[in-house]
Amino acid sequence: MKSLFKYINNIIAKVSHSNRHCIRRFGRSVASEKRPTDILLVTSPPWGIHNPPVGLGYLATYLRSNGIDVGVFDFNISLYRRIHHRYHKLWLPQYKNWWSNPDLYQILSETFSNDIEWAAAQILGYQAEVIGFSVVDPKERITIEIIHKILSQSHGKKIILGGPSVSTWRQRKIFIDHLGSDVDFFVLSEGEKILLDIMRNHKDTKNESQYHIKEKPQIVHREIPDLSELPHPTYDEFDFMMYDGGSLIVEWSRGCISTCAYCKGRQVQGNFRMKKAEKIVAEIEYHLNQYNMK
Repeated sequence: MKSLFKYINNIIAKVSHSNRHCIRRFGRSVASEKRPTDILLVTSPPWGIHNPPVGLGYLATYLRSNGIDVGVFDFNISLYRRIHHRYHKLWLPQYKNWWSNPDLYQILSETFSNDIEWAAAQILGYQAEVIGFSVVDPKERITIEIIHKILSQSHGKKIILGGPSVSTWRQRKIFIDHLGSDVDFFVLSEGEKILLDIMRNHKDTKNESQYHIKEKPQIVHREIPDLSELPHPTYDEFDFMMYDGGSLIVEWSRGCISTCAYCKGRQVQGNFRMKKAEKIVAEIEYHLNQYNMK
């Protein structure tokens, strides 16, 4: 393990200060490449604004590598870039109540009403029959509003919710109360393989599988024992010019090593699993080479 850390540090040390922002200059812009897709993956504000969301990166790359036409819409970064900078403080942790408190969120909803309408139009523009939302506290209320707007304009969309905010029945309650059976699936923990199952069964309308049960929403889960089976994110669906961090997040492991009685970490993240060292190094080298970092 120490040798792995040393090797990685040596790679990173070669990246000069001036080249740490090469992602912004050399990352492929996909903003104008919107086209019909099988599934669209969406993340709403608030979330980080420096790097593409690694979770959606994994999902998109895995689905694409298995023949699923996938798109990504990062409404979080889009809204952040669209609004006046005086509102940027709302992305700071101390302002999370503005997104989660119903009265405060109503003010935000009215303030950003045109932007939320724009986001719904962007999502519908992908013409995806399946739309998956990544939800983390405090994204719940804005995600619910966007789903309402989408379904009011286009009935029959299959809605999938995944992420930490659907991990327990208490967390799912807000979605059940506001969306009910408009949600088709709650995906618990990691979503790569279960999303692929759902998409394959969605495409095969004659397949009478467990994913065609009419009772909704369904709660589905499928842990991935060997993380080395997953391809690392290539971020082909992201516009790197939207992010200003000049860096990417590399995932080394998933799950929790402990079984603390007071914590739901293992329930949310699954058992601890670590990637093979050579896979971690290969991903780092790919990103450095792909985006002209030296």
